Amino acid sequence: MVVQGWRDDAHLHEIAPWARLAPAVCTLVILTGVWIGTSTLFWILVPLALMGAFSGRHPIDMIYSEIIAPIVGTRPLPRCGAPRRFACTVAAVWLMATAISFSSGPTLLGGTLAGVMAAGMFLTASLDICLPCYAFVKLFVRRRALSQRTITDDQPTALMDPQDHTTTPLHSPNPILGSPSASQ
Repeated sequence: MVVQGWRDDAHLHEIAPWARLAPAVCTLVILTGVWIGTSTLFWILVPLALMGAFSGRHPIDMIYSEIIAPIVGTRPLPRCGAPRRFACTVAAVWLMATAISFSSGPTLLGGTLAGVMAAGMFLTASLDICLPCYAFVKLFVRRRALSQRTITDDQPTALMDPQDHTTTPLHSPNPILGSPSASQ
């Protein structure tokens, strides 16, 4: 979850299952769209993904935070970090391409796009593996962190997104982030 831009704090384990709610619901909607063979469900998901990308809160996360969290007695979900907002942006573009592919009925291209997206969303919902988030970290965070280090700096470095106060450590046991010595 830290790779997705969530803050690594003591309460992360409490909200971790609920952070997977949005990807799970979107996976079900995508699979339903493929089964029905219509572009309408894909077009419905596009603004939801864009809201997650630009507002920092996916609408399903908002539903959880405002309605479900008080009922089950858990904390609301924090704002999405930059990696998850990037994933929502990728999802919005991917959903548009899928919807356009399905606009004249089910096609092989549309089914393939939807299948790949559903598989990726299923990974996020079930195993907490978000491929666009990992891509974001590899493309932007690590490179930015390395460029901000000085030659004599031996202290762990952390990047903080000023908008959502999410910290991504440079020295991390996460295999995607790796260790700084591996890339020096």
